[in-house]
Amino acid sequence: MLPRLERMRGYETRIHAESDCAFVYQPFILEGPGATYFVEWSTPDRPERLAKWTRGLGDLHLFVWPYKPNGGWYYVGLHSLVYAEMESRWPILDRSNKRQLLDNLRSRNPDMNPVQFRNDIREGRKVQVCLRLESKGLMESEDFAKESGLLFEE
Repeated sequence: MLPRLERMRGYETRIHAESDCAFVYQPFILEGPGATYFVEWSTPDRPERLAKWTRGLGDLHLFVWPYKPNGGWYYVGLHSLVYAEMESRWPILDRSNKRQLLDNLRSRNPDMNPVQFRNDIREGRKVQVCLRLESKGLMESEDFAKESGLLFEE
């Protein structure tokens, strides 16, 4: 299932949740005051579906494969993923951030038309959707990391 995340096209967060773990491949991350979010763009019906999906998840050990050369899975701890309504950040992104975002989206959507994408956002055919990451405890995260062989003590 995880190799499939790499090949997924579209503008949504590439996430797979199973049992008590979630894997997120090259997410778009928004750091806000007091919170961190995974951000995606989708059709106007996606927020309702995502909110319903996250309500049934519970706490998850979160692994993230970031956008970076020679990436890999990083364990980031025990978290809840919560649907969060947020005003679109697209209009306030500076030119270089928009360009980087569009380049990353194009890397997984080779036939993407950036002008059409921007128009879809402006006209409401694509909406921003956010998942807020809520940390659930350092001790639980450390215990999981030790039990899983991800953390070595001296």
